[in-house]
Amino acid sequence: NKKGTCTSFFTFFEGPDWAPEKWNEIDFDIVPSVENTSVSTNIIFGDGHVRHERHLYLSGIDPQQWHEYEIEWTPYGIKWIVDDTIVRETSKFSEDIDFVDKEQVIMMNFWAPNFNAWSKGF
Repeated sequence: NKKGTCTSFFTFFEGPDWAPEKWNEIDFDIVPSVENTSVSTNIIFGDGHVRHERHLYLSGIDPQQWHEYEIEWTPYGIKWIVDDTIVRETSKFSEDIDFVDKEQVIMMNFWAPNFNAWSKGF
């Protein structure tokens, strides 16, 4: 609950030959500086030329309470699930996931962002 910080778990493409235009990442972020919608779901991907981000902030989830967070990534799309309820879904027919096609590792972190929307109040 500390403003200016971010707690997250996510999948991430580490390489080989990693570059921003090859980015692949699927996130659950808890961002206290974004009040009332501090849980963010993201797809970050490179299309071979540039990096793109598709954020969706969720309301009605208090991250200070216990929750089970899941990311389900299949050939049919991506689902973000909280407490057995789908809170966001992207189908395989969406342009957003056309380039989310690389092997990824699962990561967790806690960090201090340096862009205004997520760092305010630090």
